Amino acid sequence: GSDILMQTGIDGDTELFSGQHSNFQVTVAEGPITGGAKFIVSTLGTSGTTLTEAGNITALVDQTNPARTGKWQVQSGEIRLVSSAGDQIGLYSGGSILLTTTEGTAPTGQIRLLTDSGDIGMAAVTGDITQTTTTGNNTTTTTSGNISLTTSSGNISAITNTGDIDIKNSEGGNINIWSSYTSGTSNISISAGISSGI
Repeated sequence: GSDILMQTGIDGDTELFSGQHSNFQVTVAEGPITGGAKFIVSTLGTSGTTLTEAGNITALVDQTNPARTGKWQVQSGEIRLVSSAGDQIGLYSGGSILLTTTEGTAPTGQIRLLTDSGDIGMAAVTGDITQTTTTGNNTTTTTSGNISLTTSSGNISAITNTGDIDIKNSEGGNINIWSSYTSGTSNISISAGISSGI
């Protein structure tokens, strides 16, 4: 009917015997279950329902469950999520997924998306894909592959208020801008506002 507190290292900093430490370790052995057992932690309540599972999980979910009303939080100096080769790390959300390095007293971190030989895809079903920088540069670079900007029915816009928009190829290749719409009117417009030349 009350709290249960588990704590190690309550004897202070003085080593009382050789090999003494303050580790807290939980091991779930295989037991008679083929493939191993599971470690499950659940919380209940109208505003606190959560489920944490590890081990021999036969059904991985990728759908949000409205019955899970609680919150799950991890705070640490460094956090890593590492999967085995060929396996995925999936983030599925019924709301927003936020990646930010702007917190703290002196935020200087980066957000990097890096792939060895696969693709990096960004898709919005009905919304926009926006790249915005306040004071720095917004750069898209490839060493040997292609950079493609494709839209099915909307617009692709490159807009600057006071700076420049540069499209460069420094290795002697071509820069192609084309329209493949064959029915009706499809225009490609390149215009300079106040400046008289392009």
